[in-house]
Amino acid sequence: MNAADGPDPYPRELFVRQVERDETIEAFRAVEVPDTDDPDLPLSFRSHYEVGLAPQPAENQHAAIYMAVSFWTDSDIVIGLAQRFSKLGRYLARLELVYGYGFDRLDPSAETNRQHLTIWGTRERLAQVVVDIVPIDSP
Repeated sequence: MNAADGPDPYPRELFVRQVERDETIEAFRAVEVPDTDDPDLPLSFRSHYEVGLAPQPAENQHAAIYMAVSFWTDSDIVIGLAQRFSKLGRYLARLELVYGYGFDRLDPSAETNRQHLTIWGTRERLAQVVVDIVPIDSP
């Protein structure tokens, strides 16, 4: 970013930490498939980089953010976003991120929204920890 774009949204240094042994992080994301057994479920956990989308301004600041996947700690936020932007998916997935799958997260102090989760993990492993998928009602 250059100075004309305004202040950077993230600190210059990002702190990433693994999901700890005794930690369970409940995370929500809109997905495109109706159940956990759907073979296409992992496709719902691709980063903007994997999908081939142009980076958003914050993703230009740190390439690592561009390669992460966004989740939320509040299901209502995901539902509201999905109702406004149907391309996000018509279903709400609830995940339990736990130790042993190689998940990393942005330190909460660096998140630009306290209910946002920036997560790194393979899409296949993220799909493995989905515990529930429910339809998102139309607005």
